[in-house]
Amino acid sequence: MASASLAWSQGPAEQAWDTTKDTAKAVGRATKETAKDVGQTLKRGTEKVANKIEETLAPDADARRVDVKLTGDRIDMDETVPAGKTAFVVTNTSNEKLTFALQSAQLDEPFVSTLEPQQTKSYTVHLERGSYKVGCVVRGKEKHRMNVNLKAR
Repeated sequence: MASASLAWSQGPAEQAWDTTKDTAKAVGRATKETAKDVGQTLKRGTEKVANKIEETLAPDADARRVDVKLTGDRIDMDETVPAGKTAFVVTNTSNEKLTFALQSAQLDEPFVSTLEPQQTKSYTVHLERGSYKVGCVVRGKEKHRMNVNLKAR
């Protein structure tokens, strides 16, 4: 009795197909990892931007408006505001240069801006829940400082 064994070998077309499938799988895995890395980078970048205050030409339409009046001897503003995108519209009603300052552990760095007499500026920031300090100093009279403790809820 004779026994027969069958050996199957792949031809060039089958080998090319297997190589293509393996390459496609590797590219898919690499693409998934790249997308994940890009997503993490965007998240970190967004978090950095979200914790900075920026001067704007006008309050953003989707921001909650907080009017701030600096008079030279007081700061008139709400002391409790909702957390989220906030536009501070700051008016210097005095006849002296004044600074507007905002600081908190939730911000990347303290923010300070100078306003000329009778000038209004708009600043936008994403407020996280927590405590903030709003300050004002009469330029040239740094010992004359006013503060408001602001709560974002």
